[in-house]
Amino acid sequence: EWRSLGFVEEVLGWSASARWTYTPPTSLPSLTMLKEAFVEFLNLPEPKLPAMLAERIAAAEALSKLGNGYASISSIVKLKSKDWETRHNAAAMLEHVGSSEAVPGLLGLLQDPMWKVRVKAALALGKIRQAAAVPSLRACLQEADIYVQAAAAKALSYFDILDGVPLLLQRVQDSSEENRKEAIRALGEIGGPEVIPVLQGALGDQHHEVRVAAAKALTKFGDLGGVSVLLCDLKKGDYAARRDAASCLGTIGCSSALPALMEGLRDRHQAVRRECAIALGAIGHAGAIPLLEEGRSDRFQQVRRAIEAALRTLKAKQVLQRAG
Repeated sequence: EWRSLGFVEEVLGWSASARWTYTPPTSLPSLTMLKEAFVEFLNLPEPKLPAMLAERIAAAEALSKLGNGYASISSIVKLKSKDWETRHNAAAMLEHVGSSEAVPGLLGLLQDPMWKVRVKAALALGKIRQAAAVPSLRACLQEADIYVQAAAAKALSYFDILDGVPLLLQRVQDSSEENRKEAIRALGEIGGPEVIPVLQGALGDQHHEVRVAAAKALTKFGDLGGVSVLLCDLKKGDYAARRDAASCLGTIGCSSALPALMEGLRDRHQAVRRECAIALGAIGHAGAIPLLEEGRSDRFQQVRRAIEAALRTLKAKQVLQRAG
């Protein structure tokens, strides 16, 4: 029965080889034991951000899919905590597991003094999709904080309400680099074809993080016009621009970036080499294997780990191709 519950794998961290090759079915825990373990895990002292939050969310989702509402109930109680991180984590849980009973508490958090809490509350309300939340989410569109405004716009998009798009388009012209970047990210998620010209214009922004956000957003519309900008940043930008360009190219999965990424394995900065290795693993072209092999002796452990991970991915892909 548990084998159909793929989400359990994420929580317990079992590898594919252990699951299918080495672990006999008789040694696997029962669903009752899993429920008890997940509840106990959620009852541990509340972590500081972001420690263990992803694992707790996975456990909460597991309980929800197992028909246990403990995660929702305990999260609703924590929405009233005096500690903002506890409120944030509770709203994050509810964003993933949802509960109509949580709506009143989440609506109250839209007035929270900490913007991170307001962001998570807005996103959770969007996922729960109760119409009663719409007026409050619309009010959040007028927030000065770009993160809250973008979260409200995204939450409203779950109701097919796109009132936030014009406001975000205005923010792309903001004097703040952070505001422009976050507005572009949000537009890439909820905007329609009408935002493409604005995103294309942002490719010429003076700040590389804004250019990266625009290039990534455009790919969601099938527009790869940002790739040439990213390649230019990878070759000529400062180390932060090169690092972020490599990361974005890997996310996009553009094979035309392979030569530049392979060249980036010899970059003078470790962070750039690491992101290039990760990107090459993500793109999955076997032609990168020889250069990755050369990089195994890199003096920085983080780079070596990224290279080893990329090599495992590429070699596994080769095996599958031969078997097919």
